[in-house]
Amino acid sequence: MARIKKRGLDYFPMDTHFLNNRSIKRISKKEGDSTVAVLLHLLSQIYGEEGYYVLVDDMFYEDVAADFYEMKADNVERIVKLAVGHGLFDKDMFDRYSILTSEHIQRQYLFCTRRRTVSHLNQQYLLVTNEQVAEEELDGEEKEVVAAAKKERKKKAPQNESVTLMAENVTEMAQSKENEKKEKNNTAEERKEFPPQSPTMGEADARKGGGVLFKGRKEWTLEAIAALKPPADGVMRNFSGLLENLSIYKVPPAEQYAIVCKSNYGQIGHPVWKGFHKIHESGSKIKMPGKYLLSLFR
Repeated sequence: MARIKKRGLDYFPMDTHFLNNRSIKRISKKEGDSTVAVLLHLLSQIYGEEGYYVLVDDMFYEDVAADFYEMKADNVERIVKLAVGHGLFDKDMFDRYSILTSEHIQRQYLFCTRRRTVSHLNQQYLLVTNEQVAEEELDGEEKEVVAAAKKERKKKAPQNESVTLMAENVTEMAQSKENEKKEKNNTAEERKEFPPQSPTMGEADARKGGGVLFKGRKEWTLEAIAALKPPADGVMRNFSGLLENLSIYKVPPAEQYAIVCKSNYGQIGHPVWKGFHKIHESGSKIKMPGKYLLSLFR
């Protein structure tokens, strides 16, 4: 029997200044000390069930009130609406979808589940995107790798960075056009030499990914790898950081493509990030970084 994947959390972090929050103090003055207990109850439901939101339906206020002594559904409803009005929960999400959530809650949930494969997130309810939180959700070692890579890149960049970047863009565009012409010529020559046949799996993959074909064999280029796009499956990734590190350590394109595939496009928590950290710590002692990273996946 398949194991049911857990959605919520077993526990959630609490800010030390929670009780000193001005909004909570103002609501407590209107509704009494029970406000804090109700808000904690709501947070427990959010983090414990779906993990990043809770649906407020017709029976919601009565169900919450039933867990407290001498508490009525009307009291809970007033506290909830005051909390929404003071920004403790997102007002737009509450008005449109009748849910309680916030950007802070979602960031906390994504941080706590960074080691999971989270695929149940409703895109309509999200206030933050995977791209926005990807680097924030890296663990200590992974953050050090990314920070070191950025620092190394700044050292290599000239002072007049804007002019240099413009020149690089022009050069890359010219190189890309030249590569396209060469690819078209190679394809035309191959069609003359070989009659049209149904493409093999390798050929289909190369055409889809932008690799250059050489008689059924694909040769990956830096442009083709840069054009790859991670699948939209909800998995937390740092694809741009992966390509940046591969470029810094001058990994050949063919090995880059293999690392991209085997690391699931730079999935957060994958061993590839610890591999980058080891390469950085080695101080250039690892002479073939690409082969070293691939050895970690075996």
